[in-house]
Amino acid sequence: MSLTSSIGAGASHWTYMAALLAERLARVIAANEIRTNDIPLAARSDAEKFFMLARAGAGKSLSENASASISAFVIASDVLRMTERSPLESREEVLWHLDEFDRFLQQVEEPRTLTGEELRVAEKLRNFFVRLQEEGEAELYAESIHGEEQPYGFPLF
Repeated sequence: MSLTSSIGAGASHWTYMAALLAERLARVIAANEIRTNDIPLAARSDAEKFFMLARAGAGKSLSENASASISAFVIASDVLRMTERSPLESREEVLWHLDEFDRFLQQVEEPRTLTGEELRVAEKLRNFFVRLQEEGEAELYAESIHGEEQPYGFPLF
């Protein structure tokens, strides 16, 4: 299933950021600590922008680009539904996870050993970015074989 949306930037827009952060978070998790420069500032900024757009798309705040915000919320919601063990039943649950991820990213500049809770969030965030990367790559593949962006939910074949 591709998470492409015809109303804004699809999952492929976020593929590189997701791949880089998934790989860097895997290192953080393996070491059970955050070291200086483990998470590149530019990638962290892109992730924070994605979460900000997704929150705006949920009606949490105003956005200058409503279509990109709605698209980011749809993508984030779908990725969370694919990665969470229990089903998400409301917009508020999606926003809670996005806020949790954003809080973690805001604290990655401080080198330290991870607490059990931080490790749990890092693992969830890594899984989120792995799935976002996979969906972005699937979207890029679909675009390459079909020659154009596919509308949300359009089957590959």
